[in-house]
Amino acid sequence: MEDKQTEEISGSEISVRNINICAIITARGGSKGIPKKNLANLSGKPLLFYTIEVAKQSLCFSRIILSSDDQEILDYGQAMGIMTLSRPKELAKDASTSEDVVLHVLNELEEQGLFYNYFMLLQPTSPLRCIQDIQRAISIYCGGDFCSLSSVTLAEHSPYKMFQLDEESFKPLFGEHYLTMPRQKLPQVYRVNGAIYIENVREFKRTKSFFNSPMKHYIMPFERSVDIDNPMDLKIAEYLMKLGSEDK
Repeated sequence: MEDKQTEEISGSEISVRNINICAIITARGGSKGIPKKNLANLSGKPLLFYTIEVAKQSLCFSRIILSSDDQEILDYGQAMGIMTLSRPKELAKDASTSEDVVLHVLNELEEQGLFYNYFMLLQPTSPLRCIQDIQRAISIYCGGDFCSLSSVTLAEHSPYKMFQLDEESFKPLFGEHYLTMPRQKLPQVYRVNGAIYIENVREFKRTKSFFNSPMKHYIMPFERSVDIDNPMDLKIAEYLMKLGSEDK
């Protein structure tokens, strides 16, 4: 049994045809930085709302699946009209990995007769990604022979001007000559922003990694790359959302 394939996205700058891809949203109940983080208030709505809504509005996915150990989160996902899967408690600890959670989702889906060629991992902690980010990332991924794609953003601080520090030494990470080099002459460096991961299901199940070669990237600007980890991140996201609405 397979879901209906995604049709062409009409009116978009891209066209996505016949790609059997599901969206996996991972949202555990616990969090140290912000209690009940995935349901924390952001501009009057739960943080989780923004990821579910943008996934639905993108029209890219055969199915959207929410994985959580928290019944309130699962109920919220059901109310928003998406599929939910209860996550075992051992996969909802601080040391639990996203890789293990996604593997659990894929195995549960296959037990129900639901098979996908690809998945996109969408973490609720990236509420500022937009519909076009999802559509463009899929378009780029489909445009080449890639196993993995990750969204990235230009690093705010260059690692070429960073140091390693321990009890014995204080030394440059890459070399002393970079420390006095003008920023414009340093290599441009990007960081994974956590907003979008696309992976070939078969390859992911083989390696349990989101970074399988050949890899591709999708560049996002800083203003859509905030990763919610603490109360200050929520304030920054709210401020950026307000700025965005004023610009429209």
